[in-house]
Formats: sequence, C-alpha cells, structure tokens
Amino acid sequence: MITLPNGCYCTELKVTPTNWKKASASTKRDWYIWYRFYDPSVRNDKGRISPKLVMVKGMNEFKTPTDRKAATEELINMEMKRLQIDGFNPITKQYCIDAYNTPVVDPNTPLITAMEMALKNMSVPKTTAANVKSCLKYVTVAIRKMRWDYLVLKDVSRKHIKAILDACNLSEVSYNHYRAYLMMLFKQIDYHEVNPASGVAKKALPKKIRPIMVKELRQKVEHHYTETAPDPAYLRFLHIFFHSGAREIELLRMQKDHVDLPGRSFIVTIKKGGSSRQVYRPIKDAVYDEWVSLYNEARPGEYLFGIDFTPAKEPCKRDYLTRKWHDEVKADNKDGGLGIKVDLYTLKHANLDETAELLSLQEASKMAGHTTPVITMDHYALGEKARQEERLRKVNNPFS
Repeated sequence: MITLPNGCYCTELKVTPTNWKKASASTKRDWYIWYRFYDPSVRNDKGRISPKLVMVKGMNEFKTPTDRKAATEELINMEMKRLQIDGFNPITKQYCIDAYNTPVVDPNTPLITAMEMALKNMSVPKTTAANVKSCLKYVTVAIRKMRWDYLVLKDVSRKHIKAILDACNLSEVSYNHYRAYLMMLFKQIDYHEVNPASGVAKKALPKKIRPIMVKELRQKVEHHYTETAPDPAYLRFLHIFFHSGAREIELLRMQKDHVDLPGRSFIVTIKKGGSSRQVYRPIKDAVYDEWVSLYNEARPGEYLFGIDFTPAKEPCKRDYLTRKWHDEVKADNKDGGLGIKVDLYTLKHANLDETAELLSLQEASKMAGHTTPVITMDHYALGEKARQEERLRKVNNPFS
C-alpha cells in the first residue's frame, strides 16, 4: 500500500495491459491505469473501509507503443503527484492537505515525486532552496528524456543518479553542485540505507590560482569610497568584513545583540550542510572604533547592515551586496567601475593569508572557524605553502 495524506492510502498503480512496457504491447485496445483508493472516513454498512476503484486514461490517442508507453509513464507520475503532494481524494474529488499530516514517501513513490516532496520539506536557507529547486527542474527534464518517469524509490541506485547527472550535460563545477543538491534531497527523503548520490564520484576540477584583494587593490578601493565616490557606511562594512574572518552572509545576518563590545567579540551563525552553529569571533583593534559607531547607531533587534549598510529592521540582501561590488569595483572604467577583476569574498582570503604570515596558520584557521588548518592553507592562506618552503630552505642543520 502507498501511504497518502489525511490517513488515506492506495494500492500500487497498475496498467492494463500488463505488458505495456514492452515493444510488443498492442495499441489496438484501450490502455488504462488503475488502483484502489482507501479513505478511512468512508465505510460501508458493516463499518469497513470501502475502497474506490480508480481508472485513469488519456494515453490512447497515441498509436505507437513507444508514444503510448511514454504518455502512460507521464500519467502515472501526474497521478502520484496529485495523490501524494496535492492530497487529491478521488472519492470526494477534493484536494486537501492536512498541515499536521505531511505526505510520506514509500518504496513505490516515483523518484520525481519523492524529490519534489523532499524539496518542500527541506529546512535550508532561501538561496540554497532556490539552487536545489533549479537543479530539480533540469534533473526532471533529464529523467523524462530517459523515459524514467515511472522509476520508483525502491529501484533507484547509484547508476541511475550518475546517468541522470550525465544526461544534464553539466560543466565540472555544476556537476559537483548538482551532485551535492541530490545528496541533500535523498538525505531528506531518508529511504535508502546508503545515499545513492553519495556513491557518484565528484568531477575533478583544475586548480586555478584565484586573484585576491592584495594591499595595492584595497588601497584603490579605499580611495574610491573615501575621495572619488564617498560611501562611509559601505567602506565601514568592507573594513569589518576584511577583519572579521567571517563570510559576507554571516555578517548580513548579524543583529545588535550579537555584539559584545566589552568582551570585544561578536557572534556569527554558520550554516553549512543543513545544520547551523553559533561561534564567537574577535573584534580586532584595527576596526574596534568602527564596531563601536555601528553598535551605537543600531537599535535593539535591528540588523547591523541594512540596504544602505547602516542598521535597519531588514538585512541587506546578499544579491544586492554582490551587485554593488560588481558594478562599482569589478566593472570596467568605461562602465563606471574600478576595473578590479577580483571577487569581494577574496578580502577574507587576503586577511587570512596576511594573518597566517604575521602570526601563524593555526591562528588564521581559528579566526576563520575552520576545523583544520589544512582547509585554511588550501583555500585561503594561499601564500602559506610558499612561506613554508622558504622556511625549510633556510633550515641550516649540519650533517656533522
């Protein structure tokens, strides 16, 4: 039986003729999908649940076995969506989803339906949800191109996920992102003992040296927002972000009560991998006065960085922050920018690399909240390997 919303359930959807999946299936007679639907509130005179036999047609206008099979698979998928996601009741002819009785997947739930249900129930940031939704859109197209509409959860394996990803024709970076999003969906579905997407190997990515906001470039940005196009609130944000060791989105989420001026620290919420945790970050002396001015401007409960980078009831959107940096810093001079082709996020890279040089890699790793200094060295403190090699070259330990 397939579990449905509101305590209802139904039998597995079947097709007549039974050999409908084969090329030899005859199209001279009408085909139909059928199942029995059970509603606990509908009972006969003896008090037993009285099932309704439901028949679905719509595929018989197609005259070739291949086309009719494809139409049948689509109809099955649509019917399952109506039953499981929309809460359709064939007896009452009504759509009714009980807020306290969310749909449940089972072994016979079609893959597309199961992933749509998982997306609805995922608790992730809006940007992540939007990315997963976009991924699911293209994955669904690939599944239907491969005629796998009728593929149910119990039959899904690693080879299916790999074939689906390959059919999406993605770049290496997008392939790895889609793989991660599918892993999130299957984790939410929570049916398989082993997440089928986790068995798909990541695509190898060529390591590129990422340009960062070195001191000379930062001086140009400083001059621009001080002299050419004064924007003290935005420049204050850039200073605080550079010295924070946090991600931009973590600062944008901060409210006044997350700041401890006497303790010279602030709290950021780190959201990764579907979980979140709060950690303390130190307020560096270099920007302490700017933290004080920002704190004094804010009212209790306000976000520290609103749309104009001053305290407000609503936080600045990350998209706006990205656009502003692109339009005013990365854009060419003829388009009103500084022509600095470096991402805003590399301010964090530059700070951590300089911190590792002045103090140690371990201190830089601690500032960033990384679980191991290896992450900091491989992705942020890019000059640390060169410094290590230079220190090793200068080790003068005699042979005798």
